[in-house]
Amino acid sequence: MALTSTQAKSLNAKKQAMYDQKAATQGMRDARWAKLCNTVDPDHSLTEAERNRRATALMKSQMLACNVAKAKKRQQTLAQAADKARYQAARITATHGCRLCGDDGAIDVMCATHLAEQRALMQRH
Repeated sequence: MALTSTQAKSLNAKKQAMYDQKAATQGMRDARWAKLCNTVDPDHSLTEAERNRRATALMKSQMLACNVAKAKKRQQTLAQAADKARYQAARITATHGCRLCGDDGAIDVMCATHLAEQRALMQRH
């Protein structure tokens, strides 16, 4: 059963009240920092201050790269939505699409003239 947003918020608030989220993620943060430090100084020849400065710079560059990727994805999503809206608008405003006129419009119907002719033929028979 799917939770309503109010139920989900309630459960989340209860979880946050019971557990220290900062303590729960401290191990992951420490491991990430150690990986950054090992990346900038694999042989541990730099001073602690220089290693920390470079690790901070690397972390900042990775976060900026994530922001760039996120912005690019957001632009793609917006462009796709705009293309879809333009396609739908063009489909609606396309020519009448009469299958008897041979018009390749978006809607497969008959124009008013051909529809009236078809009705007249059906009434005769």
